[in-house]
Amino acid sequence: PLYVIDGIVGGNIDNVNQNEIESVDVLKGGAASAIYGTRGGNGVILITTKKGNTQPQAFYDGYMAFDMPNNKIQVLTAEQFIPRNRGADYGGNTDWFKALSRPYAFQHKHTMQFSGGLSAGTNYMVSMDYKDANGIDLRSSRKEYGGRIHVNHTAANNLYSVSANFAPRYAKYNNADYSAFNYALSLNPTFPVMDTVDREKYYNVPGINIPNPVEVAKTILSGGEAKFLDWDASFKLNILKNLNTQVTLAQVTRDYFDFGFTPSTYTDAPIGGTGPMSVGSRSYTKNNQVNFEWTGNYNLDFRKNNLKLLAGYSYYYFNNSGINAGAVLKTALGKCG
Repeated sequence: PLYVIDGIVGGNIDNVNQNEIESVDVLKGGAASAIYGTRGGNGVILITTKKGNTQPQAFYDGYMAFDMPNNKIQVLTAEQFIPRNRGADYGGNTDWFKALSRPYAFQHKHTMQFSGGLSAGTNYMVSMDYKDANGIDLRSSRKEYGGRIHVNHTAANNLYSVSANFAPRYAKYNNADYSAFNYALSLNPTFPVMDTVDREKYYNVPGINIPNPVEVAKTILSGGEAKFLDWDASFKLNILKNLNTQVTLAQVTRDYFDFGFTPSTYTDAPIGGTGPMSVGSRSYTKNNQVNFEWTGNYNLDFRKNNLKLLAGYSYYYFNNSGINAGAVLKTALGKCG
């Protein structure tokens, strides 16, 4: 669906804390397409964030949560696997699901908000939040923090009003390896996790093109950083009691910095002329959106009739760009000294 946040079309829903939301409305069908064109073909979600008022207020919300796997698919243990002749016995006794999972996934989030009025016609709302979460699998995690500042000023004679929003956010994350749990259902439970000869090395699964999923989770890096910045400002001029005009300028930016790294110590690391090689990659993606709107509203009441006229101009600018880079580091065999 198309998100419209505080009147800004194409707003970033990932940059909105649920505690900042004042109301949510949904448009669908012909109503969405009539207003927003083809962009609203899958429906439109209208989100209005909280604004300040004249009374000083402080708000805190926080929670802690523990996620634990439930209704796990039961697979054969080593003791059940061998008598059924399902495969060779490699001497191990591994519960792959347990080996690939944390006992529980812990997360916590905290939000602080302050609002009030600086004067009779000026109010503000400041929101800050922090979240730290781990996944059930060994690698996935996410830390993020962000905020939102809204300021609104209305002239004493109601001739004009000015409002501004500013919302930055930063997130750092490690990606889950979703294939790991598929391996947990199919791997021979007699495969050990670590090599039986060299206990500092991971076991190399023989004969099949399947990596050791525990080694993948603990040695291969995959993740990234995200930086969001949304801002908008508007100026409304009440020319007459029934005639006003408003100008709005907004920008929504998303920056993603992703990385991947496979060390040369990884069992299935690519082999070069001098031995195992480390492989690294970086990518950068930027999405930039600029909105400009200028509207005029005229309202006329006569007798039992009411006439409303709206005219305006809208300009939208979109720019997506990115770059990728990779490197292979060859490791020489032998000892240094």
